[in-house]
Amino acid sequence: RGADAPIVGIAAWRAVIVAAVFGVWALWAEGSAVVLNPDSTTRRLGLIYGLCLAVASATFVGGYAFTTVANTIFFHNLAPIAAFPLAWWAFRERPSPSAITGGVIAMFGVAMLSGVSLFHMGHFTNPRFILGDMLSVVSAVGYAGVLVVTRATRREGTPILGTLFFAWTVAAVVLVLVALFTG
Repeated sequence: RGADAPIVGIAAWRAVIVAAVFGVWALWAEGSAVVLNPDSTTRRLGLIYGLCLAVASATFVGGYAFTTVANTIFFHNLAPIAAFPLAWWAFRERPSPSAITGGVIAMFGVAMLSGVSLFHMGHFTNPRFILGDMLSVVSAVGYAGVLVVTRATRREGTPILGTLFFAWTVAAVVLVLVALFTG
């Protein structure tokens, strides 16, 4: 926030750097055939994965720019709760009562640790804070998508590093294009 840097630009550079790191690591560990010629399953899941990463990354940075750090951390860490309906939609997987209980306990724990300021009246009268909170909620949904797609990649047995390289490359391309078109 203090640097006054563009939100999508920060997220784009982060994605480019992470994609490069995973690309080098994947080439070294899994070989060029996996990295340079991914199979259709890796491409399909990597595309969804990358879009979720782009959304989660850009909106997380946006949350920091517009609201408090405490609120950004709290809302972003609602991702496991948001993953429950996504997992049901993707896999017809119902959360167990212990998973729901654990999610609620974790949510209260993050609220206590972060010092979230959800109930300060001044917060609700400032549109900037409300925008930041909304961006942080969207980042939680994006990261919940990342969690669910990660599970799908494990079920399909795609190469880990190659999939991460492909996904972060998709995220980098999307974020660079958005950054270029939005200035």
